[in-house]
Amino acid sequence: MVNTSIQPEQNIALYDVSVSITKQLSKEYPNIQIANSIPDAVKDSDLIILAVKPQNVNKVYEEMKMTRHNNDVIIRPDATILSIIAGKPISSFVNGTGVKKVARSMPNTPAQIGQGVTVWSCTSNIDLEERERIDRILCSFGKS
Repeated sequence: MVNTSIQPEQNIALYDVSVSITKQLSKEYPNIQIANSIPDAVKDSDLIILAVKPQNVNKVYEEMKMTRHNNDVIIRPDATILSIIAGKPISSFVNGTGVKKVARSMPNTPAQIGQGVTVWSCTSNIDLEERERIDRILCSFGKS
């Protein structure tokens, strides 16, 4: 998203359990905000991109649900989730996080070099402007 000027670095918050990955990304993109937790990463975000292994998604759900009960960290009511997680239906994200607007995508391997093709779908409550934004993001690593 940064390399294609869709989103400036300073408007991106990133969290990963791998400290080595976050160190590498902060060297490559020094203005990206490195969050210390999932709640810190999603706080006040209008778009939350979930890209974890399917077997780890329940842990993400737990941490995101915690943000709904913690007075210090709140997921915006108008937030949208863009999932890049295989094998999980849209209802899983709605039920797991409480976020009502969800787009589910599945990029293929060539996306790693900007030549991928991504199929995606979304809940009907995502308006045209948001759909176009999601499409631009997914097209940043190929076609959608």
